[in-house]
Amino acid sequence: MKLVISSYNTNNNALSLIDINMQKKEYKILDNIELIEPSFVISVNNIIFTYTKRPLELLAFTINNNKFVLIDRISVPLETMTHLAFNEFNNTLYGASYKDGAIISVKFNNKFSNLKVIKEGGKCHEVLISPNNLEIGIINIEKDQINIYNLDLKLQRIINLPLNSGPRHGLWCENEMFVCSEYSNELFRIKDDYVIDKIKTIKEDVKSNCATLLLDNNYIYVSNRGEETIAKIDISNKLKYITSFSVYGKHSRHMIFSSDKKYIISLNKNSNNIAIINKDNFNLEMSIPYDNCSGVAIYED
Repeated sequence: MKLVISSYNTNNNALSLIDINMQKKEYKILDNIELIEPSFVISVNNIIFTYTKRPLELLAFTINNNKFVLIDRISVPLETMTHLAFNEFNNTLYGASYKDGAIISVKFNNKFSNLKVIKEGGKCHEVLISPNNLEIGIINIEKDQINIYNLDLKLQRIINLPLNSGPRHGLWCENEMFVCSEYSNELFRIKDDYVIDKIKTIKEDVKSNCATLLLDNNYIYVSNRGEETIAKIDISNKLKYITSFSVYGKHSRHMIFSSDKKYIISLNKNSNNIAIINKDNFNLEMSIPYDNCSGVAIYED
């Protein structure tokens, strides 16, 4: 298993390619790149998309002989990026900027082109692409809204969430949407643009903040920063809290499944570790040290 790890670092360990052998419980860093706070990263058909700040630029890499090779870069007239998503239907990279309250789109066909920037206001935290690839959802944590756009970033409609809930990350499924909230620590189920069910993601009344979520059949896993747990929620009928288990670190920024879905990979920024957790028994299989880690993507050879 190879992972691309991004971080809040500003040195030559800001973006890394790591090879992990789960049988031997060994890892090797294959390559590092010096960037400025590339806090999020995605991999699409083995193209790596991330960014560097001050000034802000979007970057596209390929990997050759286990080394990052820059394909193209483009300047963006904003301070920062927070989240990226690529729509293969129209070969367009979409991004959200928390600090700038903005969203972007940029074409990518082995080269960036046609950059568009829209100032939405509030704090834009995540980009969701609809299952049919024809709409873009922007989760705005400050406005308690999900704004739905067409592919040209023309606003179509607004989904409102409870006041002061602070929606952060979501999953857009065929007939419904699931969103976790940073301020109220809840998982919301949305259908026909309305919240139809919700549940708390923490079991104790502690100061905590939902970070992100994963879907696996009838279960959603939600990470909780503060409680430092991952909650397992049954979504087969009415939302039901099943259990929670340790995130094996502090301040989980992002998490993904391994390709075989045997493991949850959690990037724990404040404890400077990548936790690889067995999804079935919730045990820690490996902990890899990495300063200020925040983003992760699977790289398939």
